[in-house]
Amino acid sequence: MGMDPNLSFEEPIRVAVVGPLDFIQGVQWDLNKRSTRKFELFQWRMGESSWSANTDGFVFFVERGAQIPIQILKNIAPSSALAVFESMNPQQVTSLGQVAAWRMLNWEEGRFDLVGKYLFEDLSKKSHSMNEGKVLSHLKSWLKENSDFPSRLIWTNSPATWKGPVEIALSSSGAPLIVGSLDSAADFKLPLSGKGEWALLQKTKHGLQFRSMLPQLPIQFFGDPSQLKVGDRLKIFDFTFEFSGSSEWASLKSFLRKSGHSIEALPTMGGNKTLADTIREYIESGASGELVVKSENRVGYISIQDGMLEEATVGPVSGLKALFRILSWPAPQSQFERFERSMVFPMPIHLGPLEFQKAYDRWKQKVALVKEYWPSHQLKLSPRPATYLEKKSWNSKDFLVFSALCESDRVYEVLNNCQLLDVEIVESMIALRKEGLIAIR
Repeated sequence: MGMDPNLSFEEPIRVAVVGPLDFIQGVQWDLNKRSTRKFELFQWRMGESSWSANTDGFVFFVERGAQIPIQILKNIAPSSALAVFESMNPQQVTSLGQVAAWRMLNWEEGRFDLVGKYLFEDLSKKSHSMNEGKVLSHLKSWLKENSDFPSRLIWTNSPATWKGPVEIALSSSGAPLIVGSLDSAADFKLPLSGKGEWALLQKTKHGLQFRSMLPQLPIQFFGDPSQLKVGDRLKIFDFTFEFSGSSEWASLKSFLRKSGHSIEALPTMGGNKTLADTIREYIESGASGELVVKSENRVGYISIQDGMLEEATVGPVSGLKALFRILSWPAPQSQFERFERSMVFPMPIHLGPLEFQKAYDRWKQKVALVKEYWPSHQLKLSPRPATYLEKKSWNSKDFLVFSALCESDRVYEVLNNCQLLDVEIVESMIALRKEGLIAIR
């Protein structure tokens, strides 16, 4: 007996569609056949209803000759955006390229399967990746928060003949742990005669603290006795003890490390922090303010509001373009200026810690692939119109870069004037150069 798909605990994937009702129904029909995962397609009318943050994807059926509502599209941020053109033309492609990098399809009458196949593959993959990312993020955050707090006290130099326990679990509720002699009522008994209770270990609001119950008891600390952490040690008489994390914590940390997700990669106060580490720390702490970044003779500004990265500006550019340009600077110096007032940004980036990290990692991977081909900012390039006529198909990125090169010839002018990220512009420049569409002057 198969499981009823309606009893799934998974949230449905919601897709807003701008287009005719029969188009929406056709794509919905294909998705229902294609997967047991529930897709909810609904008609969205631009300008008549507000964009829902719970929407996972966006399909725009672009009718022949229709004008692209650039400003409306800039105010929404779906994880997946697909434009289906009734009849593609360069003006529509250029307009969409000013908003974001869209996946584009030419509509073939009745071919709902082409649209359904793209939505199923793209949104299923992104949904799965997002869920995995959230789980990993929570695990890493938990490990980071709990990595310094001990959960066990271990006797590290017990005699070989000792048959009693050599470690004891520390109470998470804050109940005190008493260390004493063999005949005492202590929680942790050591092989010394008598009924004496020597020391008290207790969790307080300030951290784990250890104090002597006998003024004459010699205790030597290797760490701060008022805020004990994993790895700290102490010595009573000739007995040595070490504070350790839980075995579950150690196993989880080992599992993440073997999977390539070591928590050491998370930002810490020590070590060589990058600018990205600094930004992520302010986001994770829920801060509000402006990070002023300087490198050589350049200054950039990154705005954070209630733990969300909202805007970045440098020179003539803003948004993600400015953010990644600032992150590429050598030896940046930064200073955070806090403020509590509410700010409204016209076109916010709106990145939380997980979204920022994923975007940053994708950007670094792209830069690594084209770094050695990055052109000088003063280099002059020129388009070759004859080859433009020979090219049979264009993607939106290459078309936008080629258009920008028709208006400006210096590389730095194209980087500033084209809406794409700098690394995307360089990727397209390399592709256009290989195809003979542009040349060096």
